[in-house]
Amino acid sequence: MIVGDVTTVGLMIAGAAADDVKLGFFGLAAYALTGPVIHVANGECSRAIGSLVIRTVLPGAGLLIGGSLLHIGCRGCGSNESLGLAPAVPGMLVGAAIGAPIASGIDIGFLAGHDHAPPQEPRHVTWLLGSNSVAVSFRFQ
Repeated sequence: MIVGDVTTVGLMIAGAAADDVKLGFFGLAAYALTGPVIHVANGECSRAIGSLVIRTVLPGAGLLIGGSLLHIGCRGCGSNESLGLAPAVPGMLVGAAIGAPIASGIDIGFLAGHDHAPPQEPRHVTWLLGSNSVAVSFRFQ
């Protein structure tokens, strides 16, 4: 999970540095889905939902805060002149990239623990011996 998180946060930062909206938001979307996909692959669907919530709320808050920092110290912001969304995108991506490691820490520290019982030995083993073949059958419960 750590490798996926580092890679996707790097995409967000690269998108902000290169002023590439598509790259930055691709990294953000990939980041939001990395943890839940890993949890589902491990059979932990309830943890996947919690991971998705954490991975969207915290970077989303960083996105909003980073986008709003554009207006701090802005000259003429009180006028009716609209700046549009484009100048705020790098700040938004940086804000999301700051919120993402916090969400990752919560996800990895609290949700990624495996409390499953260790796998049990197979309870039943069947050997089938033929003249040219051997087959083994395991039964797990």
